[in-house]
Amino acid sequence: MISLPTILPEYVLSDRSSSSWLSSFMFRRFLAGNPNRLKGEGFYQRLVFSPLRQEYCLQVVLYYRAQIFPYHINDYHPFFVYYDIHENIIRLAYDSGHHNITIAPLTEKYIMTVRFPWHGYKHNQTAFSPPLKADKFRLTNDILQAWWLQIGKPQFKLRSKFVDPWHPGLTTVLPSAGSFRDEAVCPYCGAIVLMDTMYLKGTTLSCPIMCPNQHEFTATYDFFSMIMQSIELT
Repeated sequence: MISLPTILPEYVLSDRSSSSWLSSFMFRRFLAGNPNRLKGEGFYQRLVFSPLRQEYCLQVVLYYRAQIFPYHINDYHPFFVYYDIHENIIRLAYDSGHHNITIAPLTEKYIMTVRFPWHGYKHNQTAFSPPLKADKFRLTNDILQAWWLQIGKPQFKLRSKFVDPWHPGLTTVLPSAGSFRDEAVCPYCGAIVLMDTMYLKGTTLSCPIMCPNQHEFTATYDFFSMIMQSIELT
């Protein structure tokens, strides 16, 4: 397997235990099943530290081996928990469906409900929602790289905002705005296009795109420079 960097150089993967986050969260499920440990399903987590900001970001991905409707294998749903140096939660950004970002209001206890059919979260939904039972796994570089390098639809499509959990697209959004997905900027008109599956060649991903204004260009993402580029068609 290609050895890929998974965070920007200015950040540090922390070895500190990230189990303390469980005390602030309660998980439920609405018409969704419990993840199956035997299939490797559950919460995958890693802790990133920003020395400049003196903040931590706990990156968590709820992984299911398949989504039932519409059916496809491999289903990933992230949420990022930001802590100050004293380990107080200062922000929670979660996937409310289709990788759209919603910012939860600050509270002492977060009730996060996983919903059928897309496994996105809803904050504070409790009606008809029994507890979610899920195992916790360490999100290692090897696992993250394997998700990124898969071919086609099973590919984990969250790259630049995962290597940079303080990406402006994560930290400046209003409630119910923004996306965990990568973004390409049209070189002709500046329109922002959310990325989907990209095609791997060497260490570079690429994808042909047509923006909402019907401009065609190619977006590329290089894992080692960690830069998304938009290339005009000649």
